[in-house]
Parts: sequence; C-alpha cells; structure tokens
Amino acid sequence: MDNKIKLPEMFGPEIIEQFKSLWSSVTAIDQQARKITDEMPNKMTIQMIQNMAKGFSLIRPKWTLEVLLAIWMLENPRFSLISNSIPELNNRTLSMRLTSLEENGIILRQISPTKPVEIRYSISAKGIALVCFLRPFAIILFHIDNDQSLDWLTA
Repeated sequence: MDNKIKLPEMFGPEIIEQFKSLWSSVTAIDQQARKITDEMPNKMTIQMIQNMAKGFSLIRPKWTLEVLLAIWMLENPRFSLISNSIPELNNRTLSMRLTSLEENGIILRQISPTKPVEIRYSISAKGIALVCFLRPFAIILFHIDNDQSLDWLTA
C-alpha cells in the first residue's frame, strides 16, 4: 500500500500544472545558465557564486524567512499581526528582521499620517521575486522531509 501523499491531492490540479510549468522554466533557465557558465571565464563564474551567496545571506538569519512569508501571506500587516502570527518570535528579533529586510529592499515600510500613526509592511518587487524563487524549494523540501516521492516532477 502506497501511503505517500501525491502533490495533486495536496494542492489541486491547477497548482500542480503551475508548478510543473515553473519547474520546466527553472530547468530551462538552469540549462541556459550552465551553457553560459561553460562559456564564461572563471572570473564571471566566481562573480555568479558570490552573487548567489549574497542573495542567500539575506534570508539566512533565523526567523527572516518566516517574517518575509508572514508579510507576504498577511498582505500589508502591522507589526502586531506579524508578531501574533509567529508566536515563538520575540518582538526585539522581529524588529531586527524587519529592519534588515527593509534595508535590503526586500520589504517596504509604509507610515500613514493618521493619529495614532499606523505602520504597515509589504513586500517589494525584489521580495516578491525572492518568494517566487523560494516556493519551489519549499515544496520540494516538504516532500523530502516527509519521505514523499518526487516522481511527479518528471511525469
């Protein structure tokens, strides 16, 4: 008896088709990148690796990814809503992560001129690109962590 959860049962046929399309695009981009990299001098390859490392360093600190995803899912939340959505995260760390994400252009901080002042957070275009880049990894890691088949990727 196969008790592995299949992706379509979890997410529905529309999501699986979107993911397959995204995976196909990622594969095509990877193949093109490999071709370009093979033709590049080593200096350019090193620069690409350094750029990737810098990109991953933006989300490496603990709780950064959770904060980013909370802002994305909650749509323009206030500090208190983000804090309540991640109960294990203390307010000091949340404040530090919000500051870091804002300084790196991943999120935007909007201050309304009302009384009392209302501060809301949203994801910038750079942050949306980062979330879209990370979503396929999250799905794949979910399957790996739960010992589930990834055969649907090549089906």
